[in-house]
Amino acid sequence: MKTNEITRNEFEAEVLNLYGELIEKVANIGVNVTDVITQIYEKNGNWEIDYTIPKVKNYLEKALEQKSAKPVIGILVGFSDVKGKNIPVSAALITPTGNKEIRVGWTASIKKLDGSSMSLASPAMIEGLVVEKENDYGKQLWISDVTNQVKLGPKELLDNLVEMKSIREADDVLEKGKKDQVVVTKFKIRRIMNPSRKEGEERVSMPVWQKDDTKAKEKFAPVFTISGATDNGISVTAYVGAPHLQRKYLDIPQIDELCKSATDETTEPEEQAAYLEGMLRNREVVVIGRIFSIEKEPSERNNGSMMMSAFGVILIPSELKIKTQKVVPQQTLTTEEETENEEVHEEVQKEEVKEEIEKEPERSPVEIAVRENIIKLVNMRAGKIVKSDDRAEWVKKITDEDMITKFKVGQITVDGKKKKAKDEIVKAIIADMRGENE
Repeated sequence: MKTNEITRNEFEAEVLNLYGELIEKVANIGVNVTDVITQIYEKNGNWEIDYTIPKVKNYLEKALEQKSAKPVIGILVGFSDVKGKNIPVSAALITPTGNKEIRVGWTASIKKLDGSSMSLASPAMIEGLVVEKENDYGKQLWISDVTNQVKLGPKELLDNLVEMKSIREADDVLEKGKKDQVVVTKFKIRRIMNPSRKEGEERVSMPVWQKDDTKAKEKFAPVFTISGATDNGISVTAYVGAPHLQRKYLDIPQIDELCKSATDETTEPEEQAAYLEGMLRNREVVVIGRIFSIEKEPSERNNGSMMMSAFGVILIPSELKIKTQKVVPQQTLTTEEETENEEVHEEVQKEEVKEEIEKEPERSPVEIAVRENIIKLVNMRAGKIVKSDDRAEWVKKITDEDMITKFKVGQITVDGKKKKAKDEIVKAIIADMRGENE
């Protein structure tokens, strides 16, 4: 039976009969259920009623979920799944207050509140909502909604990671890191190793260029392990895993051609890896990854080690020099739980990103910290580094309430101590940055 073969009141009665408890919960959080039912009834008249009624349920469940969701702005990068296994796609979410592994869904897209699908880009600056869910694997963060998405090019991604102070020295990651933590770190490639898989009691070597699980057409992706070491003897390993339906983010020029060429040169996986190593050895990379093994104590082989599953790998251009040093973070831009008290300050020696936060002598440490938060929020909203001449217009696009309540720019760290700037002080700083005091 088609939906339009019954009246709107009959449709509503059927929905109330099936989902009465859910409707009561949603109504209690302020959702106008009558309007929802009417809209779905009117827009889906030609659909079978057995398909239309679940649309109401899906909408109400999504509305209930979003009530407990938390707002977030950050960089989404590196869609990841596991070859041969049907598990949800995940990605890294990089924010100034900490990084998280975020579950997306069965594909790299999400369902919006209205039931429509939205494809997600990687890498991209996103603004949206995340919600915590619990299942057989424990508690996980899932993307609930995306209200704004700006796709980032390779240079824009690296610039934003630097501006957000996200890239940390491997030594610092080892000291403060823990298993399952998502990190962004930099090191020099020493070795490239081929992948392998376990068959019975043996491990079988696998090629560096592997087909994914797509059945419709042949799609291949690079698969290898990057190994490096710091000057202090810390061993770092990043595994670029075999694809299921998604491939990792690799900003390594011509990496597909290199891997295919390696497999054309030889059928031996170890020799394929050596071929890649010859091309990439001693080059610096930035790896976005999840730590799956960490050993902080020195051994006969190294002064500590960590192994990561990579969401993304960026080969740093030879002419670009990135310096790192430890700093105390000054920002809290999302409502996610803070994960660390220290981050790494990044400085890129390129003209277009040399602009620094103004720090005039008469400004107090509180004002400086609040201004830093606002500048980082503006950069993330814009999906790029906003120059000082254009900053006022961007600050005008964000309300005082969102600045203070949603993104908490008044929550700062001064001299190693967490503080909350008074709202009236924050509002005065916002007004000054908009040019309203001129």
